[in-house]
Amino acid sequence: MPTGLSAGPSGAYHCAARIPSRVIWPPSFAYFGRRVVVIGGAGPLKSPDADQLVIDDPRFVPRQWRAIAQASVDQFSACATHPAAYLSPPALFGPGRRTGAYRRGTNRILIDVNGESRISAEDLAIAAMDEIENPDSGLRHFTVAY
Repeated sequence: MPTGLSAGPSGAYHCAARIPSRVIWPPSFAYFGRRVVVIGGAGPLKSPDADQLVIDDPRFVPRQWRAIAQASVDQFSACATHPAAYLSPPALFGPGRRTGAYRRGTNRILIDVNGESRISAEDLAIAAMDEIENPDSGLRHFTVAY
């Protein structure tokens, strides 16, 4: 897992929870018809086998990462009042190889046959661009994974 992240008033939670309302929501986006895709976290996704959120499932969010996952849940809530699509990445993503191939889902985390939820950062970027170029009309929350 990544190191160097912190949560709390001076860490990642502080930044992530305030981004939607302070940085990306100028009224001009709607006025000029700009499409906004927010890349958030996996926390607000539903767990694969229950109606609980991923943030509450220790298979995907260990205790030490809960504060950062909570930031993504808060960010998702803040985005709900704005005309944007919210892309929740899988539980694991990072540098890797661009394949251009991924599965797309809605609000439930996608897992593979080994029970993993992952994608490379390169393919996550492709998925975000695909949504900008060819939006799924009406879809507000989606996820991608291998």
